[in-house]
Amino acid sequence: MIVSPPIRIEKALGAGRFSGLAWSFLDTPDREGDVILPSALEAAAKSGRMPEIRVEHREHEVAGLIDMMTVTERGLEVEGQIDLGAEVGRKSYDKVRSGDLGALSLGFLGVAEKSGRTRVFTEVNIGEISLCREPVNAGSRVSAVKSWSAVSSERDLERLLHDVGMPNRLARKSAALVWPSISSVSPDDEAAAAAEMAARIRSITKSLRSSK
Repeated sequence: MIVSPPIRIEKALGAGRFSGLAWSFLDTPDREGDVILPSALEAAAKSGRMPEIRVEHREHEVAGLIDMMTVTERGLEVEGQIDLGAEVGRKSYDKVRSGDLGALSLGFLGVAEKSGRTRVFTEVNIGEISLCREPVNAGSRVSAVKSWSAVSSERDLERLLHDVGMPNRLARKSAALVWPSISSVSPDDEAAAAAEMAARIRSITKSLRSSK
């Protein structure tokens, strides 16, 4: 049975999506002398508590929500959705796309052991992750900003569908069938364009599944 990932497709196509490294293991201790153990980040990522996205750690500037956290060899990798329905979200998104807010910074509390001037955190509770200009942990950066405008060809669409979990063959077929009807969709309203594309892809993949 072929299973399509419609929710992930819509997220991947929607404006306001970004991904990045919120904590780099290669750049520790950070500028404040902090180290976070991988086990502490893994526990935080598995807790199910998703931190809000702020701007420069300011409590009154909540720009969205982190909805995916994964610990890899590189560090804490995250994905988030900026709320384009709010003014702070729209302004933040523009700055992320331009590179003015190209870094990430963890806002957390935790349990630490002192080793000279270094604090080694064995437990952390991540309350928020901020978009910022200069990170305390040098490797914490936004790595990708997803946008409708990034899909400019049938091949781009095929690659994106594969990236969000579609098998190669289904991604290729779906892109070939969907692209002619969506290539003329205006990107001016990215959220609406992404929703329309996702709906058409769901319809096509449903037809492909039923034909099996």
